[in-house]
Amino acid sequence: MNVEVWLAEARAKNAISNGEPDLNLETNIARGEREIRIIDNLPPTGPLNTLLVGLGLGVKDIECPFAPYTIAAHLGWRDNNDYKLTLVDKEPRVIADISGRARLYVTENSLVNHPELLEAWKKYLSEAGVKEEIIHERAQEPDLRFLDWMEEISTDFPSPESYLVEGIHTADIPPMFREKMAIGDIRLLLGDIATVNLPAEKYDFASCRNVLYLLNPWAQRLAVANLVASVKEGGIVLVNDVGSYSGTRLFKRPSFQSVFGSNRNDGWLDEKTADMLGVKIKEFPTEIDSINFLLCKKASTFCL
Repeated sequence: MNVEVWLAEARAKNAISNGEPDLNLETNIARGEREIRIIDNLPPTGPLNTLLVGLGLGVKDIECPFAPYTIAAHLGWRDNNDYKLTLVDKEPRVIADISGRARLYVTENSLVNHPELLEAWKKYLSEAGVKEEIIHERAQEPDLRFLDWMEEISTDFPSPESYLVEGIHTADIPPMFREKMAIGDIRLLLGDIATVNLPAEKYDFASCRNVLYLLNPWAQRLAVANLVASVKEGGIVLVNDVGSYSGTRLFKRPSFQSVFGSNRNDGWLDEKTADMLGVKIKEFPTEIDSINFLLCKKASTFCL
């Protein structure tokens, strides 16, 4: 089967599928550290053009997307602010939040209990060149919104007021972020990665983590094909297979047996299909998890 026939079948079956993506405002509670690690290992070919999909709103207890800003700060530090970044999410609330956000927030509790978040926060402050404040009231902080379940003051979790007593760390978004949005170097796209029309220019690196498991298998095929087509020769796509634990699996057994811990339904992406799409698959384990993979355009030296 050639790729055109394969895509036509995926489009047809996705159109009649009942497996609609779930709404999940916490699609990326990571701090962008995996993406930054890859960025730091890409060949020094000049300023990077990066695609980030599935931004989410949740970072522990507060509605505050982190990855777009930590990655933008790192790219700005790396390339002297001469970079491009496209941000994609299918939820209007997420796009609206990023387009209007002025400050970032994280609870003292989260920093104390999650050393990796504290490290990422310090790195962000340094690379963005911004200073933090610690606040104990939210009356004058319009961006400060706790996750919905927090507002219910569940007996199992501290209330928002208790987090405010401990303190909320806050800092400005990167100084150049809004300016780069105004001139088009940072673009916000509302859409499902399975069907959204991405810009014609090609990316050096694309990341789509904690998203694909929410799609049905046919939408997954369309999303992966869209991502692969969006990167230039030698480019990299970062994905993960959360479907090993929940939702829809991505990778087919036994090719990538190491990421499967149960007998749930199998995935579809294997080396043969990857070859048809023009990519090679490389596992990208981290200290935190072992479910990340790189899809490397065949001219890439990253997967050698």
